[in-house]
Amino acid sequence: PLRANQAAMAQQIYDRMRNGSVVLAEAATGMGKTWVVAAVTAALRESRRSVTIAVPSVAVMTQFVHTFRHLGLPAPAPLLGRQ
Repeated sequence: PLRANQAAMAQQIYDRMRNGSVVLAEAATGMGKTWVVAAVTAALRESRRSVTIAVPSVAVMTQFVHTFRHLGLPAPAPLLGRQ
């Protein structure tokens, strides 16, 4: 369940990525970026598109993994750092 601002951000990112664009998105702390990324990733997964998520720390990656699992999505696989 995304808030209105999250849904708008997710739709903008999704539309651009579906058209083959590379998207860099930034938002304030507490905006709910993890939920936006999870929603966009789930939608793009149905289109068989890949998504790369860059995060600043292992702690944030852990947050992503928990959110994805909560939504029943395959958890992202860390490329660097500890799992």
